[in-house]
Amino acid sequence: MDISRQTVVPLLLTIFCRFINAAGYLLALIVPSLPAQYIYGVTFFMSLGDGYHDLVSMAFSYASDIISEENRTIKITILSSLWYLGGPIGTTMTGLVLNHSTCIVALSIMLGLNIFVFFYIISIVKESCGPFVKIGNCLIGLTMQRL
Repeated sequence: MDISRQTVVPLLLTIFCRFINAAGYLLALIVPSLPAQYIYGVTFFMSLGDGYHDLVSMAFSYASDIISEENRTIKITILSSLWYLGGPIGTTMTGLVLNHSTCIVALSIMLGLNIFVFFYIISIVKESCGPFVKIGNCLIGLTMQRL
């Protein structure tokens, strides 16, 4: 059982690894003379951050921590639906971007979104429990925030 329930630090690690991955692929596209082995190093960072698996598990864990018990089922259901709609929507938007521009623009958008999410996590997402939480004690009871 995870007693510390830290959310922000693992989220930042995962997003930072995704940022390095996007920046690496963008650099490989801009500088085609880089050796192919360079991509292995870039992909290592994506693996280090555990990619989508960490994001999904942390999103559900964080939402469960901050949503009251009476509203939890419907909000987790909505979160789940929106999360898995991201795949088809992302694929469609990437197709539209690639039809009207280049791969450099598409990868730059991904890099920009990763930077936005990184700063969003730093400024908006608060620890629901753990050593960085401002109010409450995890072992006694968690102060519920409203989404």
